[in-house]
Amino acid sequence: MKQFLILVAAVLFCMTCKPQPPAPTTFGTTGSPQPIIPNSWTVASWFIDPASGNDNNNGTTSGTALKTWHKLNDQIWGCFGSPRGCPRLRQTTTVSFISSQTDNTDPVYAFPTIENGGSLVILATLPTATFTGTFTGVTNWSSSCATGMKVVDSVNSIGVKGAFIQDTTKSASLWCNEFSSTHTCNDSIPMSNVTAPPNTFPIPGLWTTATGGAGGASGLTIGDSYSLYTLKTVNIVDVEPVIADWNGSPSSNGVYLYHMTVFDPAVSGQDMFTWGPGVTVEESRVDRVIQLVDTPSNNDEGCVNCWINGGLIGGRMTTTHYWHANGGEITSNVTTLNVGGAGVALDGYIDMEETVTFQQGVSMGLFHVPFSTITFSEYSPLAAISYASVQSGVFICGSSATINVNGSGAFRYDSTHGGAAGVLAGSPTLEISGSTTAESHSGTSPVVVTAGISITPANLDAAAGVSGFGGAAYFKNAFIGAL
Repeated sequence: MKQFLILVAAVLFCMTCKPQPPAPTTFGTTGSPQPIIPNSWTVASWFIDPASGNDNNNGTTSGTALKTWHKLNDQIWGCFGSPRGCPRLRQTTTVSFISSQTDNTDPVYAFPTIENGGSLVILATLPTATFTGTFTGVTNWSSSCATGMKVVDSVNSIGVKGAFIQDTTKSASLWCNEFSSTHTCNDSIPMSNVTAPPNTFPIPGLWTTATGGAGGASGLTIGDSYSLYTLKTVNIVDVEPVIADWNGSPSSNGVYLYHMTVFDPAVSGQDMFTWGPGVTVEESRVDRVIQLVDTPSNNDEGCVNCWINGGLIGGRMTTTHYWHANGGEITSNVTTLNVGGAGVALDGYIDMEETVTFQQGVSMGLFHVPFSTITFSEYSPLAAISYASVQSGVFICGSSATINVNGSGAFRYDSTHGGAAGVLAGSPTLEISGSTTAESHSGTSPVVVTAGISITPANLDAAAGVSGFGGAAYFKNAFIGAL
């Protein structure tokens, strides 16, 4: 009973107690709070080795590599749960994968804040070449778009679809997109090598020549040395940085993915890779479906010399800057292709092998459509993309392609490069609302409308009348014509 009364008295006393403020923090050698920028956020180089690394290592050298991305992101950087804006990187920080990820146990989510003109570079080190050799045959690009690119090695089996090839003589890179024999690779347009991060937005030079003001180098040659690679796989799922500070206008900082296969652990084209503003992917294969976040950027970015093999959805509005699909290829393997908006630019002679309808339109500069059907349902200009580069030009190669405009769509081309005949090469089939004939309007009062004229580059350039459009072909609500 006595113990009970003591307990009751203690409780009643504590009910009248006022809460006490915490003791002040003593700043010293012990018990000090973490700095605002932890030391781990200032380390410039990290290494991850999924095959042989150890998460008990410090991760700062290739010999002491970590095993997982999440050891670095969650524990060392302290970004547990991958919160937006963590870590804050105020310098160029490079994370190197020195072996492949092979399953879905360590997905990469990256939401850093990029400050002070810094960058985050996530790269996979180039593997040992599958083989090296010299080209024994080369077919370079034809400015008439009559012949496709291919390289031949009579010794090695170079016909490996999806292989990444570097011409070490020319410092150029290309993708093997098709093969007609084990010793022949039908390749994407070769482009000069790029680095991450670049000095400026990477617009590689083209190792080709073309009309339409494109310029370019003279092409690859027999005897060039090359290396063929199967790029390492990294399970990139979502990259959406906060860009606090660009390093200029135009800028050359942000988040860069480099020399990797963006891996889909299920099957190519099933899972998504969410791609936010401020992200550029270079010389990489993407097996996930790219989901473009539609928030526009005030900087140029995109996929530079990529092999887009999973798919591409979403879009971007234009801010006079673009999300570029610049060079490389969108393959016929993609499972979904529904991208659009005037802020998406197809350039660098990117190969479009998949049939697609651009529901929201798209911008184009140098565009190769070897055999697919491209449909424009909204305003879609073919004009030089706004940057100074040896590849800046206006040109569609549509050797066995169909270019169709439907709905209220409009395909507009820059006619200052020799008219339609100067920029629409390879004799593509031109259609409006599925028809290969259209109407011309005289443009004078009273307007004379002539129907049933075949839609060809020559007829587009001819004066409006019984056999020409005068740069403006109409059918139903859709239109093909000069800018």
